[in-house]
Amino acid sequence: AARLAGLGLDRVIASRWYPHWWRRRQSLVTAGVWLAAAAATGAVTYYVVHLGGAELVVHSPRRNVVPVLVAAALAAALILVSTRYRAARIPTVLVLVVLVVVQCAGFARSFWVREPVSAFYPVTATHRFLDANLDGQRASGDGFALWPGTGLAYRQASVVGHAFTNSDWADLLRTLGPQTFATPTFSRLLDAPAVFTSPVLDQLALKYAVAGFDDPIAGPTRTIGAGGGEVALADGQQLDVPLGPGPVRAVAVRLAGPLSAGLPDPAPHARFAVTLTDAAGRTVASGSRPIFTGLPAGTVTIPVTYTTATGPLTAHLSLADPGQTARLTGAGGTPQLTVTADRDDGLRVVAVSDSVIYQRLRALPRIRWASTVRVVPDGEQAAALTRPLPAGTLLLDHPAPGSGRPATVRITAGDPNATRIGATVDAQGQGYLVIANAPLPGWHATLDGHGVDILTADHALQAVAVPAGRHTVTLTYTQPGQRTGIVLTLVSLGIYVLAVAAVCEQRRRRRRGSVGPGSDDQVGE
Repeated sequence: AARLAGLGLDRVIASRWYPHWWRRRQSLVTAGVWLAAAAATGAVTYYVVHLGGAELVVHSPRRNVVPVLVAAALAAALILVSTRYRAARIPTVLVLVVLVVVQCAGFARSFWVREPVSAFYPVTATHRFLDANLDGQRASGDGFALWPGTGLAYRQASVVGHAFTNSDWADLLRTLGPQTFATPTFSRLLDAPAVFTSPVLDQLALKYAVAGFDDPIAGPTRTIGAGGGEVALADGQQLDVPLGPGPVRAVAVRLAGPLSAGLPDPAPHARFAVTLTDAAGRTVASGSRPIFTGLPAGTVTIPVTYTTATGPLTAHLSLADPGQTARLTGAGGTPQLTVTADRDDGLRVVAVSDSVIYQRLRALPRIRWASTVRVVPDGEQAAALTRPLPAGTLLLDHPAPGSGRPATVRITAGDPNATRIGATVDAQGQGYLVIANAPLPGWHATLDGHGVDILTADHALQAVAVPAGRHTVTLTYTQPGQRTGIVLTLVSLGIYVLAVAAVCEQRRRRRRGSVGPGSDDQVGE
């Protein structure tokens, strides 16, 4: 298509510089090329429609082939007319350009996403929880529990993703394990929940970590009840098992065999649910998980939400979805349970629905205050961050003042995900406003309206030095090269306009000279 368009444009624009005998020959050649292209397209269309070649050539001949034939015929007609009538040349050029642009846009349209975002990124219970609680912090999943890179569609920030990663930020991620980067542009967290306790993720403001139901649950375990037999749990029934003192992070049962169906058309999967009550019968925690009908014998772990109740707890097991019956390992009508106790590892199970959501209690705010400086060479900072830092401490690669005094920080404009962030700082001494974002080119900072430098702290984060007192800090992002691009575009447009004006003036003078005294009227040619 591009070659044909170029030939057509050349025929229209340059025809007057060719001898008269070549003009007619070239017109015939041009028309022949277009007719040959139309014939070839018609042959392909016939093959597609009548000989069953749609799967090999094109899925919709009427939509994808017919417009091309119409455009080719129109272009050929315009070119032939322009060779006869000089006044038709400029309109022909414009129409040809429009035809090519429309055809290219129509081709590209097949690759544009025209469906709503929800068709590709459905909002689940996990996303609704994060929307309600993330508050500008970050959330990431183990492996593909939250597919890396999809947070952009949900406007939920992550520490990993499917994109080009700042090299310093990548250094911090590599401290989480050698397999964090599947490719240079694809990173994800692995080895939940152990990786969720990393101090590096505290610095990166990872507030919530999401795991799948097949990921292990960390914590000491104990077994309640005896095995050796089977206990049936049918839909609509409930089994009550005393657990003793809490706290509890998960309850596991063991299937003695696959689920059996009591109905001719059972549901494709069932759902195990556990509810914990205290001595007074009050519900203090709950959790549930899906289980597929064909799942063989094995252990099924049901995480439960965090509870502060530590007294005697009772677990109430139930099975949802009609027609399913579970055979559990147990004895005397009581199933055998494995209880995982909660522990002080900085994690807390806060939601169990279509995933397991942990709140990371030690995560630092994404915009925070630090007033104690520890000097560490830049090449050693990533390793130093794998160990917890004292509160209010940041790492720099050069000596810098720090008072060790606290400050109050309040966000006044935007949020940590925005391209403009504003904050007021009421500091009792010299310190630094730390923004847990990568120090990418294009960011600019002002302190009380005056430009200041953005420091690189903790190897991969932004920091702005702030003196004692009340101050306003603003960070703004401008796309690098944007202003230069705008200037070049305007200059190019100006040159184009001047060139067109010069050509028009040249033609005007030529026409005036050709019809002047003593000249032959060549306009018709």
